[in-house]
Amino acid sequence: MRGALLQLRAVLLVIAIPIILTDASAPVWGGAEFRIPNSMWGQRTPAISGNIIVWSEGHEFNTDIYAYDLVSGRVFPICANSGWLTFQNFPAIFGNIVVWRDFRNGISDPWAVGANWDIYCYDLSTSQEFPICTNTADQGPPAISANIVVWEDGRNGDGSGDFSGSDIYGYDLATGREFPICTAVNGQASPAISDNIIVWEDWRNDSGNYSNIGIYGYDLATGREFPICSNSAYKTSPAISGNIVVWVDWRNDPNGPGDANDNPDIYGYDLSTSQEFPICTNVSCQSAPAISGSIVVWEDWRNGSGDIYGYDLSTGREFPICINTARQVSPAVSGSIVVWEDWRYGSPTEADIYGYDLSTPTIPPTAPTNLRVTGIGAATINLAWTDKATNESGFKIERRTGSTGTYSEITTVGANVATYSSDGLAAGTNYYYRVRAYNEAGNSAYSNSVYAKTFAAQAPSNLTATAVSKSQINLTWTDNSNNESSFKIYRKKGLTGTWALVKTTTVNATYWSNTGLSYGSQYFYRVRAYNSKGYSAYSNEANATTLYPVVAPANLTAVTVSSSQINLSWTDNSTNESSFKIYRKKGATGTWALVKTTAANATSWNNTGLSSNSTYYYRLRGYNSSGYSAYSNEVNATTLPPG
Repeated sequence: MRGALLQLRAVLLVIAIPIILTDASAPVWGGAEFRIPNSMWGQRTPAISGNIIVWSEGHEFNTDIYAYDLVSGRVFPICANSGWLTFQNFPAIFGNIVVWRDFRNGISDPWAVGANWDIYCYDLSTSQEFPICTNTADQGPPAISANIVVWEDGRNGDGSGDFSGSDIYGYDLATGREFPICTAVNGQASPAISDNIIVWEDWRNDSGNYSNIGIYGYDLATGREFPICSNSAYKTSPAISGNIVVWVDWRNDPNGPGDANDNPDIYGYDLSTSQEFPICTNVSCQSAPAISGSIVVWEDWRNGSGDIYGYDLSTGREFPICINTARQVSPAVSGSIVVWEDWRYGSPTEADIYGYDLSTPTIPPTAPTNLRVTGIGAATINLAWTDKATNESGFKIERRTGSTGTYSEITTVGANVATYSSDGLAAGTNYYYRVRAYNEAGNSAYSNSVYAKTFAAQAPSNLTATAVSKSQINLTWTDNSNNESSFKIYRKKGLTGTWALVKTTTVNATYWSNTGLSYGSQYFYRVRAYNSKGYSAYSNEANATTLYPVVAPANLTAVTVSSSQINLSWTDNSTNESSFKIYRKKGATGTWALVKTTAANATSWNNTGLSSNSTYYYRLRGYNSSGYSAYSNEVNATTLPPG
């Protein structure tokens, strides 16, 4: 099974059949998306590094390696080996170095077992080509980072010469040294490399039916091999950039690979934190991931044909790159440039290379919605909106004064910003606002418009309320305005009371005493400034509870004496009570009732005549001719059983 799978993947080629397209040979730039100058032959499996894109291009019955310079717009051959079935394919590039899989030394049939594919290299800075590995076994598609080239190698396989039991080998361009990276049992495949870290698909724990296929890594700096993901699912096609490894993962597909309903996902792993995370688990097929920096791209079949999707690790945002009714496959990415193999103009056997610049949007962004006012001051109006775009460069904010004024742009804010504070405004004035997103392709439609009136004065602050007697609460506040004619003081009694205006002060007032209040009652207050243009915002709310005419007793205790008696004791904290009122209820759900009025200065009472084996609750309060104290603490006790 493994040999057949690797053979299929390693020699996946289609003989090119000539077809002439009507497009001009110059690149067609459509904002962010562009097309590489096409030939009459198919273009496949692109790779990119910086400004250089490379791909495999079919000519007659061989395929060559070509390149395109995004800066100069020049197409040029890397390796155009003539001859029958002299295939070059699966190029990779890093900086000035291009590597590929090469069949020039192979046997007559590139699809045969042990066809003898090699690895070759080309230096763009010197125009020199040279072999990397020409071992008589098969060498698979290479990858490169800095001076290190890695590939899948069949030399230690099962003797058939194909990739069954293949290993991972490497080559140092700086020293000319070839070296094994991993030669574990059962085989390794699909290597990728970034800096010192090499990753690959590993079959050492294969238990059949594509299970227990892991992703492994190797650190060239330390010589340490390590597992990255070794759950029981099938995993393939790893890619790496810096500390982030991504791969195709079948853990959410109970049937595994190979059926008509394949549902592999894209997963990732951060080497710096040892954290694994899903990137795309859409209920469809995702495959062939590539990564550069924070951008992950892949081939996605959620829409019925292969499209290209992306994910930004820095923002957690997924986005489509190319959705077309034709098939798009084999994406690669470098910086902001994504390239892929595209079949929109091809015959059944021919494709083109397309690209997309993530930094240059093709269409204006979607308009923001739900513009709203979130705060108002005497000189400030705060705004917020819902960002519906995924490709905006920022937002333009426009304002007009009054209902008949003219809108003008007052500022811009950056991408993904969804709030703005408009300040420096005139007090007591109506302002209207609208917002639109923008990017290099243009502006979105406008959001809804909103308006608000600034307050006529700055709101007072630091309102405090202090109870000084059973009928008086004193208020103080900070006067922040310089144009009020008075302050309006509002009060409500208790949390559920109704606010009412209770006092209009003179200008510059910062203090008021509220008298004639009920004792033991909680009052809430708020204040706002006023002038001929209107009101300020309210101050903070403050509350206080007027004092009681008697200080409440404390430390109430209840002690069971018998089946019919409970004794109470408490601390008398007051000096002016005429009596204490004792209240009792039977059971937790009983009703409180006055059961005893004591003499002044009493600190105990014995409650007799009670029912046996019953729980009683008690509380008490002081009393004089001016009223009551607050209640003491509550206590309870249970009488003894009869007998």
